[in-house]
Amino acid sequence: MNERVLISFLGGHDLNCDENFEQNPCPLIQMINNVKPKHLYLFITYEYMERYKNSFIQNNINKIAPDLKINEIFIDIINPTDTNEINSKISPYIKDINNFIVLNKNQGFVNLTSGTPQIISVLTLNIIIDKLQKTHGAYAPNPKFDSKYRVENLNFFKNSFGYETIKTLIENYDYSGIISLSQKDNYIKSKFQMDKDINEILEFAHNKFISDFKKANEILENNALLKEKFEIVKIDENNTFNYCIERFFTINPLIKTNQLAQAVIWIAIIRETLINYINNILLPNGMESIAGKEEDSSVYYLNEEKIKNNYDDLYEFLMKEWDKNKCKNTLDLNRELNQAVAKLIFKYSCENFIEDKNISRKLQSSMFGLEEVVKVRNNLAHTICPPKFNKNWINHLKNLINNILILNRCEINLNENPYDRINNLLQEKISEIFVN
Repeated sequence: MNERVLISFLGGHDLNCDENFEQNPCPLIQMINNVKPKHLYLFITYEYMERYKNSFIQNNINKIAPDLKINEIFIDIINPTDTNEINSKISPYIKDINNFIVLNKNQGFVNLTSGTPQIISVLTLNIIIDKLQKTHGAYAPNPKFDSKYRVENLNFFKNSFGYETIKTLIENYDYSGIISLSQKDNYIKSKFQMDKDINEILEFAHNKFISDFKKANEILENNALLKEKFEIVKIDENNTFNYCIERFFTINPLIKTNQLAQAVIWIAIIRETLINYINNILLPNGMESIAGKEEDSSVYYLNEEKIKNNYDDLYEFLMKEWDKNKCKNTLDLNRELNQAVAKLIFKYSCENFIEDKNISRKLQSSMFGLEEVVKVRNNLAHTICPPKFNKNWINHLKNLINNILILNRCEINLNENPYDRINNLLQEKISEIFVN
């Protein structure tokens, strides 16, 4: 249709307009004169309903725009200075008006002169957050400063709103939230389309945070800016230890954003993964020498015959330690490897296959310091309360990883969190897009 649509509240000055409106036009009349709309959505609040029916405004509108299609919306806003009431009452109408504008390819204009300051604020916000799309703000002439009416796209407000919103999401490590916002909000989408890097940085951060490290590394390999600031660290061929380090870095953001349950779960998973990883690299013939795996499974199944044939002292060690710990169940070495047995094999591996006894003691001490996290993780299945969280777990996990790095003759600074660098990079990018 490509027609102009004017959205306006009826203001007090509009009601004061008499039959001599041409000499002293009210804001609404001036707006109709300048915008020349085909459709007018006129909101009339509770306090003005009776006055509207007895005023000259209807006749005046008919005189200057006889073909104007007027949609009178009598809205029961009791307090026109209450932004919450205003917003909740007009929202259903705004949705229908927006559909009429967008679906019919019309152009919207909002009168930002008539009404209380609170009404004007709510209408402005509806334009900024795209509840009213393809719509501009319009201002009636102010004789003291300007004799012309003005139409504004409100980009200054949209910039400020977009910048502050994205900044908050970055601070909360909510990369998926930023991606979703950039796809839904037309203004932010248009800004993001101007910069290829910011979309790839977000995809990189998002995939890294959700543990899709393969996809994150693919983006990293193909983006010059990311390659300059980050590197792919490969320590072991199957990436088990690499992924544990990657997941370790996400724990601090989870704690900062108070996602303690998820932090507990990941600490427990890293601990369990590293037990099997250390056993696999320390045992001369790896875990395959004492256990087997089903196809496409990461679960080990112990094999008593393999243990006896390959490590007869391990078999004796396990039996002795099991009895010493006074476990209720009989030790079964032909079943799925559980954490209790894995921990004993870990102790055996450290004591027998690490030459540096100091590192051996540190590894065992760190692993012992993480035992409580397993109990807390298991309790999460039976409670909806926030989990108990011990900050010492982070230090134990960091020490565990650092000593494994020493075993692998590698160096990684675990105090420098890559998500801090990602967030700094994103902050720079959104400043370029929205501020500069």
